[in-house]
Amino acid sequence: MKVWNSSNLTDIINQNKRFLTDHTCGSYLPESDFRVAIVGGGPKGVYAIERLASVWNCNHPGKDLDIVCFNTTADFGSGPNYQTEQPDFLLMNYNLGKVDFWTDEQEQIVDDRLDLLAFLKRNNRSEVEVESFDYCSRAVTGIYLQYCLCKLIEALPSNIHLHLIVDEVTSIEEDSANLLINSKVGIHEGFSEVICCTGHAYSFGEGSNSAYQVKKSDEIPSSIFRSVYPIQKLQENNYSGKTVAIKGLGLTFVDAVLGITEGKGGAFKRENTSLTYLASKKEPKEIFAFSRTGLPMIARKDDLSKGDFSLRFFTKETVDHLSNKHDKLDFKLHLLPFIQHEFRYQYVIHLLAFISDKVKHSEKTLLEMEFYASGIFPDFTPFDLEKFLSPTFPSNDWHNAVIDYLEETIFPERFDELHQARVAMSALWREIYPLFNKVYAFGKLTGESQRHFDLNYFSRFQRVAYGPPKGNMEKILTLAAADILRFDLAANPKISILDQDSYVKLSNQDNLLSIAASLFIDARIPKSKDLSTQPEYIRKLILNMGAGFFTNGDYKTGSIEMDKEGRLKKQKQISFYGTPTEGWTLDNESLSRSNNNFLSPWAKRIAQNYVNIKNTKINADYPTLD
Repeated sequence: MKVWNSSNLTDIINQNKRFLTDHTCGSYLPESDFRVAIVGGGPKGVYAIERLASVWNCNHPGKDLDIVCFNTTADFGSGPNYQTEQPDFLLMNYNLGKVDFWTDEQEQIVDDRLDLLAFLKRNNRSEVEVESFDYCSRAVTGIYLQYCLCKLIEALPSNIHLHLIVDEVTSIEEDSANLLINSKVGIHEGFSEVICCTGHAYSFGEGSNSAYQVKKSDEIPSSIFRSVYPIQKLQENNYSGKTVAIKGLGLTFVDAVLGITEGKGGAFKRENTSLTYLASKKEPKEIFAFSRTGLPMIARKDDLSKGDFSLRFFTKETVDHLSNKHDKLDFKLHLLPFIQHEFRYQYVIHLLAFISDKVKHSEKTLLEMEFYASGIFPDFTPFDLEKFLSPTFPSNDWHNAVIDYLEETIFPERFDELHQARVAMSALWREIYPLFNKVYAFGKLTGESQRHFDLNYFSRFQRVAYGPPKGNMEKILTLAAADILRFDLAANPKISILDQDSYVKLSNQDNLLSIAASLFIDARIPKSKDLSTQPEYIRKLILNMGAGFFTNGDYKTGSIEMDKEGRLKKQKQISFYGTPTEGWTLDNESLSRSNNNFLSPWAKRIAQNYVNIKNTKINADYPTLD
């Protein structure tokens, strides 16, 4: 697995930084009678800048437009997830060939539109060729995103005025026919449209089962870290010889573990095919990781499959037929059987591919194919989706069971064909997802079905399908094999704070184990659930504008009420894009331009509506529109 880091991109980092610094400020003076605000300057926010500028330039050349983008830090383009100064051991969890800042839509303002692969090829100083299936660090992706933002700014015509404001938005309010934005710095008036792209800005809120919720917020001890990011702050702490507890076993858990081991000077060395860890003596003595299920993610390996994933059961035709037949779909009754059959079918196809790539099975039924496979592989049994999503481990030896599971999923090629084909199914949900999202989005499932999927299936599909790259998961295995990382209490232990010394205690009645950790790291990413989990400006939208949450039947989804274009139902001038639409849509990956694309219709609607707006007498400082 080739991994590209930021070492060859130092010049570009500095160029981006100087350029963006020159175009970033803490406030602005309006230059146009027509103004659009973007709340959030990460990838989704700068995608909004690109689409609006491109569509506007195509439809209204020479007409003035102010685009004002607010971000809490100067990390415009990269946002916190792809911050360019983070260490290179924090990797993307999919191939670099899938990253592209640009779209292929007709309206374009930049001519030289490089995707990440072309960007790295152009700037590659190594003799090694960059390939689409390679991986890269998240810092490299952030450098690329900022490079594209710089190219976008350079291409803006003089009539499009972009203002990058480092400031935190605290509320959005109605102001006559327009909107005003309150921020930590001041008031910004006269906006015709606002789009909210604030990504993962939620908190755990009331009722969370985080350990630090045992105490009031002003009593949280310094030994408890409520966030892994920015990773540089986590690295600043003293871990030497200490016992650390980490809650969560997802992607953020991997970052946290590497941040306090490799990030504290430890090193991984490969000898032949084995990876070993060279301790720095600055890392913790022990790290106890745990989650609700105690199950780690499956490493991402896009080259694992034999055969393909040409869907046979969960197809567009199936989805269209079900959607036309039912007003609301029931996940368990209508959709899950087709998903289960798809996993069974693809498992057999991948298994038989070991015998011959030329074997044709399209004319056979699923049962006939499974019967055929059982005659070739004596231990064959039909694929069991439930066991795959939730394998069972012995409670009295969970640590070694996790190690075995990591070895089996990181190195499936070391095991028999049945096992290899089974692990290959970890990629199948990624193929099913685009079709599934069509029947999930906009409340197409019954409320109870959406609740059942969200609570019982979503995170399990995420665990098997969207794991870290093989290289980082191998590091996790190496640390576990060295007894630095422990999984003895991984499955939903009891958590308590020992007030006398601010230690966190983990215990499990099943195996009678308990440990006291001097440091606790919450490595989960909070999701939108209710009012208490929202960022301040969304809380005020709900309270002051009467905006509500989308409730599907009796199920409170956590999403704000909006229409199918992402516009707030109570105020059509306010729109949402990306993470704030989850619950109304499904799984908005931060880099995707195509998934749940509310952006293109938003930009086109603004360009179309502009001709209907008449200028009136304006305030010299804050011109507004009637």
